[in-house]
Amino acid sequence: MILMAEPTEKQKIGRLGEDIAVKYLENKGFLVIERNYLKKCGEIDVIAKKAGITHFIEVKSVTRENLGRNVSRYICLRSMQMGNQNGFLTQLPCKLILKLDGQA
Repeated sequence: MILMAEPTEKQKIGRLGEDIAVKYLENKGFLVIERNYLKKCGEIDVIAKKAGITHFIEVKSVTRENLGRNVSRYICLRSMQMGNQNGFLTQLPCKLILKLDGQA
């Protein structure tokens, strides 16, 4: 029998942020294909599709004080890294859109 550790407060907040993001996407007409898609190179929080376009979405739940340049930079770098390792950036036409939303 494997015992699962109780999620930390940070993990609970992260999960809540992902749940909110998924609801938002679904309300905007996206079809959520996968959550927490895990590969050797890392994890993609949400994969969703709309109008024939597949979107790879990284969700970050942070307080307003921490929302800024460092978070934006992390998301950009992480997205590029995931795309390069999976071949998305070289095999498919794509663009990276960084959108920061939310309130703390």
